[in-house]
Amino acid sequence: MMKKIYLFIIICVGNFLLASSPAFPETYAEETEIGEEKAETKEKDEETEEIVVTASKLPQKSEEITHKIDILTQEDIQGVTYTNRNLSEALRYTPGAFVNPLSRNDANWGSYGGLGPKYNIYMLDGLPVDSFVDTMSLDNKYLNTIEVHRGPTVLYPNYMSMDFAGNQSPLAGATNLITKDKILSPMTTLSTGYGSWNTLTGSAYHENSKGNVHYLLGANYEQSDYTNYGTNPSWLNMLDDPE
Repeated sequence: MMKKIYLFIIICVGNFLLASSPAFPETYAEETEIGEEKAETKEKDEETEEIVVTASKLPQKSEEITHKIDILTQEDIQGVTYTNRNLSEALRYTPGAFVNPLSRNDANWGSYGGLGPKYNIYMLDGLPVDSFVDTMSLDNKYLNTIEVHRGPTVLYPNYMSMDFAGNQSPLAGATNLITKDKILSPMTTLSTGYGSWNTLTGSAYHENSKGNVHYLLGANYEQSDYTNYGTNPSWLNMLDDPE
């Protein structure tokens, strides 16, 4: 728009000179300058490089982004009672998330934004993980924060979502599980348990630091009869080590 206004002013000046000056060569010179300027402007427009705008996976401050992000701190994560030992239970108090276990043999953990769990993608330190590697297999001791992004995203496709939800882009949102980046003091925990569905669990966890090297190690084991929520010959009938 500014270029158009500028050219319009030049033309007006040229017309004024044409009407007031008895000497034609001056007017001709003015028109020649206008023509050269138009050609130069057109040449610059043609030389303009193509600009491609892409999204970034680099860390950003929450006040600098336009999307709504809910952040669960380490205190929030540790303060939740995990009755089913699944990190998804930490999300039950975030807006738009409904978390309710259907069974222990699959992470059918409610809905996100009114959509099923396969429409939500889980990430570990910003890297997408398989939709079947859900939060059931992770221990809350590893985590520093959990970031919950609500809304569709094209940055983190998941091929398992294509198989079960009909799309590769998570429509409900993305949940980023961020592990600890600094160990302040060494800690070792061992735990075992027995409960419903003849479930036997065991876990070991250790974290420490040596100089600038911070590390954490852990292992979990679970054996269960699961739950019988189907009837024969339904494939949902799962008792005793389903195949």
